[in-house]
Order: sequence, then structure tokens, then C-alpha cells
Amino acid sequence: MKKIFAARWATTVALAASALVALPAQATPAGDNVVINEVYANGGSAGASYKTKFVELYNPTDKDISVSGWSLQYRTAAGTSTFSG
Repeated sequence: MKKIFAARWATTVALAASALVALPAQATPAGDNVVINEVYANGGSAGASYKTKFVELYNPTDKDISVSGWSLQYRTAAGTSTFSG
């Protein structure tokens, strides 16, 4: 009975894991808005290659897009404090 349960459990776990496959990000499939192109969030951490964090935005259009009023919010790894801007 234990072997049957273990086999069923392994099959269930394998099926659940297969459903967790990452899909490509599609923030703006139409290509008509700003997208986050790259994030480096390790900056300033012990052993980090660089001393500052950054977020790179990319405008895939040929027109200006205003980011007026936008803000970048940061929360510590512990995540217990409020966001900082």
C-alpha cells in the first residue's frame, strides 16, 4: 500500500511541477508602451558585483511616452516595512 501511495504522490507532484513552467512575459504584446527591460536588484549587497541597484525601462515605440507621475517602489527583502520611493 505504501508503494502505491508513493507512486501516486510522485505522479501528482510531477504533474503539478509541470504546470509551473514559466511563460514569456507579455506586458505589452502590442508594443505600444514602456516595458521593464532589465532589473539588477543585488546592488549594494554583500558580494555584489555592483554597488547600486537599477531598473532599465525601454520604449519600443518611435514616440515619446511620458513617465510623469510614475514612481519606483522598493521593499526590503524582509518585506515588513512600507514601500519606499
